[in-house]
Amino acid sequence: MLAVLSRHASCELLSNQPTPHCSTRCALVDSAPSPSRLPFLVPFDALNVSVAAAPSPLPPSPPVLPPSLSIHPGFRVRAPAGTMMAGGRLLKEHREMQKEARAAGANAEIVLAPEDGNLSHWVGHVRGPVDTPYENGYFKIDVVVPPSYPLSPPNVRLLSKVFHPNVHPKSGEVCLDILKAAWSPAWTLASTARALIVLLGHPEPDSPLNCDAGNLLRAGDGRAFRSLARMYTKLCAAPPAEVLALQDR
Repeated sequence: MLAVLSRHASCELLSNQPTPHCSTRCALVDSAPSPSRLPFLVPFDALNVSVAAAPSPLPPSPPVLPPSLSIHPGFRVRAPAGTMMAGGRLLKEHREMQKEARAAGANAEIVLAPEDGNLSHWVGHVRGPVDTPYENGYFKIDVVVPPSYPLSPPNVRLLSKVFHPNVHPKSGEVCLDILKAAWSPAWTLASTARALIVLLGHPEPDSPLNCDAGNLLRAGDGRAFRSLARMYTKLCAAPPAEVLALQDR
């Protein structure tokens, strides 16, 4: 192995050698290497230099695993298959909705939770607004959250049959602008559910999903519309068992 000497080290080493050209050799050491001139080289073993051993490389970092998301003891949730941004956002929303639901008890307007701990699929119910044909109704909703949430809106549909111009009578699809072009990441699942409650109390008969309900409203027959809506509410939106249990306490 060879080492490049500095000028002073080269001169000191050559002082004991029978050569009169130390300055020339040192000039070679100081000059930059070039194809025609190389620095003065000596065997590495001739130098009384101790070289520290190179540090051992750091062990490879363990693979980063998705964090375990837990709501409370005994209940665990799984993040969506996409980015973890959606998982963290949904976890926070679930905690806030749990807190509000516990505080409201049987009077909670919105009850929504991941189904089987899956943050991509939520189920629950919303209460019908007061002073409307949907009052005292508990309407089951199904929410599917895409991996791109909150940049993209969730898919919301009503599982309970409801007589309303903006709800499809078979699929339960909801015609709501914030679920399409008017969506913003500022909306949450809870605020989306509140918008659904507002829609129940303020039907829009233009371009309806339920033509029968829309035709009654456009014809000005509000009495017939309210009667049918109230009948559907009584038959298809009864309080769920967990709400009845809270009411009995």
